[in-house]
Amino acid sequence: IFHGVLPRKSQPIEQHFMFTDQGIDCADRNKNTLTSSSSGWNLNGAIIDSKGNITTPGNMTAGQGTGDQVDLQGHTHGTGPAPTAGT
Repeated sequence: IFHGVLPRKSQPIEQHFMFTDQGIDCADRNKNTLTSSSSGWNLNGAIIDSKGNITTPGNMTAGQGTGDQVDLQGHTHGTGPAPTAGT
């Protein structure tokens, strides 16, 4: 696929969609990235493998901004302490 409008030499490329030997590589002008490889999809550092497992360097939050919001790193079980890392 070729898009006829190319940037001038003085204009840096701000976004792209590229087919590579490893898979697909995408980036937008907001610094978001999406890359596929044999280990899965990498979306801004979060990896989703072919079995649906998600690994992320940051926190995961469900229901953000709602009354039932919960995050994986800071939640507690009932009135007990936060979960122990690595368990």
